[in-house]
Order: sequence, then structure tokens, then C-alpha cells
Amino acid sequence: MSLAGRLSNALRVVAPVTLFASLLGTATTAHAIVPYPDVHITSPGPTSSSAGTTAFQFSAAVNPSGSDTIASFQLVVDGIPYGGMLGCPTPGSRSCTGQLLWEAQAPSGTTATHDVQVEMHTTQNATALSTAVAVTVTHATATPVISWPVTGATVPGPDVFVDADSSFAAPRYGDLTLSMTLLVDGGQVDFQTCDGSTTGADCPTELYWDASSAAFGDHTLQVRLVTTSGGVWTSAVTHITLVGTPVPVVTVTSPTAGATVGGNIMVRATGTVDPAAGDYPRVMGLFVDGDLSGAIQNCSPTSSSCTLSFPWDTSALSGKHTIEVGLATVGQVEGFSSPLTVTVSNPPPTVVITSPTAGSSVSRVTTVIATGTIDPAQSDRVRDMQLIVDGVVRATAPCALGAGTLHSCSSAFSWDTLGLVGTHNLQVRFDTVRTTALSSVNSVVVAPLPTKIMIGRVAAVQRGATATIHGALVSTPDHKAIAGAPVQVTFTPVGGRPVTVPATTDGAGLFTAAYATPLRWNTLVSVTAGPEYGSSVGTAVIRVMTPVTCSVPAGAKHGKATTVVCASPLLPNGTTVTLRDLDKGTHVVATGKARSGKVRFTVVFPKKRQYRLTLWATTSSSKLYTATTSKGYRIRVS
Repeated sequence: MSLAGRLSNALRVVAPVTLFASLLGTATTAHAIVPYPDVHITSPGPTSSSAGTTAFQFSAAVNPSGSDTIASFQLVVDGIPYGGMLGCPTPGSRSCTGQLLWEAQAPSGTTATHDVQVEMHTTQNATALSTAVAVTVTHATATPVISWPVTGATVPGPDVFVDADSSFAAPRYGDLTLSMTLLVDGGQVDFQTCDGSTTGADCPTELYWDASSAAFGDHTLQVRLVTTSGGVWTSAVTHITLVGTPVPVVTVTSPTAGATVGGNIMVRATGTVDPAAGDYPRVMGLFVDGDLSGAIQNCSPTSSSCTLSFPWDTSALSGKHTIEVGLATVGQVEGFSSPLTVTVSNPPPTVVITSPTAGSSVSRVTTVIATGTIDPAQSDRVRDMQLIVDGVVRATAPCALGAGTLHSCSSAFSWDTLGLVGTHNLQVRFDTVRTTALSSVNSVVVAPLPTKIMIGRVAAVQRGATATIHGALVSTPDHKAIAGAPVQVTFTPVGGRPVTVPATTDGAGLFTAAYATPLRWNTLVSVTAGPEYGSSVGTAVIRVMTPVTCSVPAGAKHGKATTVVCASPLLPNGTTVTLRDLDKGTHVVATGKARSGKVRFTVVFPKKRQYRLTLWATTSSSKLYTATTSKGYRIRVS
């Protein structure tokens, strides 16, 4: 679209179809001296507008005796209708007063006079036009300015960048910046629209001149501003001298090509500019593999050369990498050093298990000690260490951070070998901020813990009862109780199937296991602990006793044979019952075999007036005995 077309569109945007109108009410006084229909502007008279908007008060009427009524009103500016059609507040009115608003339009910095009228239309298509009021409007001045380069400057080519801006002198009345054009020697070379996100009071713009085909020497620069109201303003002339600036020379002096580097190093470079061109180094930057590395550094603004050192952290890199250093001059000319290739080699962190050594034998709680180190030339830092047993992480310890500890870490892990026996693989993982290291595998042997199972005294129980075993697992030779150890308690009745009950030692190393089945015969108890406790075993026998009732006939005589009968329905046939005299220790008084639950003894009592007798029954067919007993009997012999 042409410049004139854009200005026309902008003016249509600023001037609304209808800004504002209000009707003030029905007039009470008719202008009898004016022929009907009648409309005239009551305010203002001829004026110079000091603002963009002017309010026009008017009064109108039709013949009060006729049938015609007022339909609408409209402003007419310089003979052209302006805004929309507005009517009286009450339809069918024959007189009313009102107000219409007009926003004056004129290019910035110009003065213009306009004739404003009010036109009335009636319902019977009659029209009336008020006397014109002349209004003079003056708009503000816009000033575009070139801020760089300044007049008289020596400007290097071929790329020339021009910084421009603009301002308004009040009053502005809504006029906005639209575009900025760069003129070189009077001819247009670049065009930029102004930023619509600003308030329009200015237009900061960077314009470009490709001077590659321009002759060296004197040239003139100007910028031209166009505003939305149609104003066109041109800046003052800026005189410059165009010169051909040679590309600056940049040389990397350290490191050298092909060098091997690692950790934190300094890249040193020197850039020079031909002082005869009137240009100077401005900034330099390090580029690694084509990307800027670190911050751009400033050069001295008065020297033709610039030597700087750039820190380069290679800790996270390896292999071959390319270094370049770039320099930009005050005249916005850029130069780069020749690409330089170096090899980055960073030793990885290490971690070593110092205790226990590979192949050693351990038991109980063992301390695993490891040390991790980082090459101090690197910026990497320690983080934590982890103990790994048979591929599973067992513990984590953070590394201490402080003076002298950023590149080394030592940790001592407590490894409880409880429940383990045989060969196990130890490894320590060392985590740094950037990477991870693993120690070599240390294979150690967990020796069985020498232990002893102690079972408490087992009391005899009556046949048909249940039994509970109490015991402890202790280590030898220190005789310390072992807490939390699993044991297996096996109950094996004579002639029956074994029953295994698991148990775990408590904090005091004690355990309890119950056999819930009623006992009939003697029962062997066997307690075992796992291989980590040296395959410890403890045994005991639960003796089952059958009550026996014995009777001695009345009238037993000294020195004469007397029949004593002992009976129990639970006595198996063939059970040998021995009658002992407790007063004489183990003296056997008589023996007999059970038949149908009874045993008959023929006893010759010596000449003693009183006996205390205890009966024991044993089976003769097994090494594990079923013991039966009765309480002691005191019998009197006459």
C-alpha cells in the first residue's frame, strides 16, 4: 500500500464515526424571526481549538402549528457530513436542544481552519442547515533524531547501523508515530514501522545501510518520521565519513593447537584493529565447538589491541574440541581467530575399599572403609558414597563438604553380617556432582558365628498334656546372647512324626516354642540354628508320666508274702513296673509286668513298721523311655 493510502487509513481510525452526542431537552422558546424549520449553533462561536475535541451546542424547531416533527441531526464539516444521525430524546418533538462532538484532524505541526454546521432533517423530509462556525486547529510538532552515528563520525563499512528516535512537542492530541525511513544522500535505503506496543510518543528504531557498493568518503544521513495524522517530519542532516575497515585479527596464544588439556584452564587470546581506520576493539568472547562459552568480556575503548584470558571448565568434556575467540569492534566489525583443536582428557574419580581386604574373613558387625578422590584440577565436587553388598545397596553416607574436602571423601560403613555365611562381594559407589565411580569388587568370607543352644530344664509332663520348650542362643567363647536369630524347634514323639515350630530369639537371646498336640509318649526335642551360627544344635527329652494307683491289702504282716496291686488304664501291656523303697534310696522291693492296665506284686515286708513307696514304670523296648509315676504311698505294716 502507498504512503498516502496508509495515512488515509490511519486518519479514518482516529476519527470515529460518532464521538459523542447528547440532547439536552425540549426547547421552550421558538425563534419566531427564523423561518421554519430552524437550526442554529449556540456555542461555540469562531474559535481556535486548544484540544482535539470540540462540543457544539445547538437549538432546533419546526412549525409548532404544523404536522411536521424533528427526525435527526448531523454535523457537517467543510461541507461533508461528519458522524451519525441523531434524533430528539422524544420522538415526534417539534423543538429541542442538544450537543454534538467533533475531533479535529490535521497533520502534526500544521494549522487548519474548518467550517462546522449542524444539519436537521424532519419527518416530512425537510432539511435545515445552521450558519457555519469557523474553527482553527493547530497540532503539535514531531521531531525525529539520529542518535548514532553522530555528525562528523568516521563510520566503517560495509554494514552501517543507524539508531534513531522521535519525540512530540505538546499538545499531541492522540497523534501516533507510524514509520521511520532511513535516507542516505537523500535516497531511501531502509524502512521500519514503529512499535505498536508503545504509547506512540516515540519510535526507537535501528535502521540498516548496506554500504558495500557505496563510495568511501562523505555521506549524509537523515531519518523521516510519518505520524498517524499524516504528518511527515525529517531529521537534521548527519554528515559522516564512510571508510573501509579491515577485519580485526584475533590470535589464540594459549593453549596451543593439538595440546591435551583437562580441568579448569585459561584460554588467552589477543585481538588487534588497524588504528588508521578509526576503529577500536570493543568486546571479545570464547567459543567452544561453535557455541559461546562463558561471559563476553570488555576491551579498553582507547587501545587498538585487546588481550584477554577466558576461563574454560573442561571437567565435563572429553575427546577433541575446537576453540575460537571472536572480537567485535566499536564500528561493529567482527573477526574470529582460526579454529584451534585440543584434546580434553579428564581423569575420572576413583574409589578404593581399604578395609576389609579382599579374601579376608569377617563375622558379626564389620566396618567397611572406603575413600573416593577427584582430580583437584577439576571443578567437580564430592556428593555421597554407597555400600553395595552382592549388588544391592545396603547403606548411603553423604560426603562432608568444607575446606579441603571438596575433592575427597572417606566413609566408614557398619555392615551387619547377621544371617549371612560364605563368600560375599563388597563394592563402594562414589557419586560426585557430575559423575559416578565404582570401586573394584572385594570378595570376603563371612565365617559362621560359634554358638551354643541352651535348653532350660525340661520337666516331666503327664500323659495327654502339651509342652513348652524354653531356650537361649548364645555365642562362644564370649557367651553373649544373640538377639533376633531364627531357630527351628523340632518335636519328635516316640513312634510319631516330627513337628517343626519356628521361633526367633528376643532382645535377651531367649526363645520359646510350644508343642500344642497332647503328648502320649516321650518326645525328643531338637533345636537348630542356621549355618551362619555354625549349625548349632541343642536336644532335650520331654518325659511323659502316667499316674499309677497302688493298693496294699489291710492286715499285711511282717515277714509274710503280701499281694500289692498297681493299676492304671494307660499302662501298655508289657510295661515293667518297679517298686522301690525311698527310705532306702534305690532299693528295689519288687518288679512286675503290666497286664490289662494292672501289675501284681508279691512283697514280703521286712520287720519295719512304716514304708514310703514310689512306683516307676519303664518300657524295655526303646532307648527313649515313657516314664510313669504315682505319688508316694505310706503304708503301715502290723
